[in-house]
Amino acid sequence: MVTNKKKSKAFSLVQQPPIAPDTNILDLDYFAAIQPLQQKMSVRSIVELVANVVLAFDDLVETMRLFGDNAYKLPHMGKEKLAHKGQLPQNMQYPLDVYLACKKKLAAQDAVAMERAVSAEVEEARCHDELDRQHEYIAQSDSDATDDIISAMAEVGIEPIRINMDS
Repeated sequence: MVTNKKKSKAFSLVQQPPIAPDTNILDLDYFAAIQPLQQKMSVRSIVELVANVVLAFDDLVETMRLFGDNAYKLPHMGKEKLAHKGQLPQNMQYPLDVYLACKKKLAAQDAVAMERAVSAEVEEARCHDELDRQHEYIAQSDSDATDDIISAMAEVGIEPIRINMDS
């Protein structure tokens, strides 16, 4: 956790599922994620485009309802029919209970535990990087590089796959 001593404000890093859109208000990833809708769903008017954006925001609400998970089923609300009739509402309202539940979940996040998890991931990535460097070194410096790499992988519990290129 980083703290600004002058203003006494703190922030922490929070993990997100790899497939979920980034829903941080300061990031534009969510809007970049919904932009391909223009190519996927053909629209003939601004009203239809707005309907597609509203559908994307329904995805956001469901993502929030499941605290960042993307294993949700969207409720069918007939927005396309409303858009064709010109009855699509200009402003959307979302459930207060979803907002309050998300706010409570964020407030309850254990920042120290999250920082430990991030540190462990960084250390694991560093170890993978070092293993890759060792593989490259062995491959460049030794004529029996393949056997050395296979032995090194076996020592750390990685089962090698052999591919016969001669046939």
